[in-house]
Amino acid sequence: MLPPGDRHDFQLDRNDDRLQFGGWLTTDTVNLGAAVEVSRDRSAVCLLLPPEFAIDELERVIEGLRLVSVDGNSLVRHFVPLVLEGAKLVRGFGSFDDRVVGTDVFAEEEVLDAIQPGVERWMSDGGTAP
Repeated sequence: MLPPGDRHDFQLDRNDDRLQFGGWLTTDTVNLGAAVEVSRDRSAVCLLLPPEFAIDELERVIEGLRLVSVDGNSLVRHFVPLVLEGAKLVRGFGSFDDRVVGTDVFAEEEVLDAIQPGVERWMSDGGTAP
């Protein structure tokens, strides 16, 4: 289930007869846990943007996705350059019966150092606390 927020959907312009959609959801960081869960089993990532980031810039990056088939790994490759502009990229992986379950966080080193205690607390609470 998607967290609440402003939703934007579009159809990918593919070069074959497959139908594929993309989009984004603008939500509050209080919904980060729910957003990570969505990325756990779908082709999705969570992108936390700094307040000064222009949504037009995000739309420019998304335009580059319209011509390709995407999965979670290719989404990471597309959005990781935004980390250098102050964004944080988060995605969950695995589920209860997988051998490896966790959360990937891509950010600048000082940001990772600052959020590590909160992430460790969240994980020790079973991933349920904000």
